[in-house]
Amino acid sequence: MINKKFSLSIYREGFEKFIDTELIERPLPVMKEMEVYAETNYIPILSPSAGSVLSFLVGHYKPETILELGTGIGYSTAWILASGEKLQITSIDRNQKNTEVAKNFLSQIPGGESVRFVNEWIVDHIKARENLYEYKLVFIDCDKICYPELLYLLQEKLLPGSIMIFDNSLWHAKLMNPDPEKLSDMAMLEFWKLVKESSLKRCLFTNGDGLLALELK
Repeated sequence: MINKKFSLSIYREGFEKFIDTELIERPLPVMKEMEVYAETNYIPILSPSAGSVLSFLVGHYKPETILELGTGIGYSTAWILASGEKLQITSIDRNQKNTEVAKNFLSQIPGGESVRFVNEWIVDHIKARENLYEYKLVFIDCDKICYPELLYLLQEKLLPGSIMIFDNSLWHAKLMNPDPEKLSDMAMLEFWKLVKESSLKRCLFTNGDGLLALELK
């Protein structure tokens, strides 16, 4: 019998929503509009609590140059810009429609006009690059089936000391009971296997669906 005082999760039903709505400040007015757009159009975005962690990490590491793999509607980019750091951001996504939406939203944010957008398949783009030495931090929030390959490629092409931050690292708790017929579930299991076998310095933030920060040695 489980002692209810010490439950297996910090989240009771509805508590995560309470955190995002009542405890997390939106530093930019446009963020609320972006959240409504995402919900209305069934577009997954970073949770506000995870966004606040991402913004804090950017402010802590002060990377100057950031590569974002998975633009979406620019919500994560907005949190990155909210760090207040002077940044050069390149954001890659194959979905041109969403990229146009992101451009519109980010044009309302200081620094948003300087974001460089690339409409390409992410893995193909990374493979084609000889190296990624100019980027000090990479934020990854794209197709989960790409995570294992991206982890390998980024380690090969980034300089030591670079930071990788993977969203959805907890994968909606499916890591405990993965469906062997779902490629995304199997990919996330493989991703974590590679992470644990590596010498990467890591820290898992359990906000939202999990942000995993990795530092290359």
